[in-house]
Amino acid sequence: MSAPRPFHANTVVAWGLALLLAACAAPPVPAPSPAPTAKPPANAPTLSATPATPNTDLARYHWLNRLTWGASSSALSQAAGQTNINLLDQQLAKGPATLPAAVHSQIAALTLSQQPFTALMFALEQRRRDADALKNDDAKKAAQQAYQQELNRLAREAASRHVLRALYS
Repeated sequence: MSAPRPFHANTVVAWGLALLLAACAAPPVPAPSPAPTAKPPANAPTLSATPATPNTDLARYHWLNRLTWGASSSALSQAAGQTNINLLDQQLAKGPATLPAAVHSQIAALTLSQQPFTALMFALEQRRRDADALKNDDAKKAAQQAYQQELNRLAREAASRHVLRALYS
């Protein structure tokens, strides 16, 4: 007579897990039947001709909402009687590059606007070389810190100029 097989908990857990996964599996989804395709009539409008057709109020609202920073009553009144192509051309047209006087004077006061870039970089490079040539460690450290502070100040100026131009242009 043969000896009884030992009970293996791992085998039971494995079979239980396999049954659980099989029970949770989703049934196969039948493939959708292809929808009948209808050819558009020969006189159907093309994509380029679609914006020139009159739009409903809702469609115009959605178009302006996507085209601008959100459709508003003033944008809707400005768009009245215009085609979508004309509205898009107006949005993409380069506007005047004039800044408000206060912003222009603020940008003009920046060091980056007053000095040519190459002259400014040559002067900064000379400051760095002079700082590196110093023999006294304390003086060298102070000169390097002053140089780094000037670089940081110029970086802040460049960022400020960029933000001002972006906001007011």
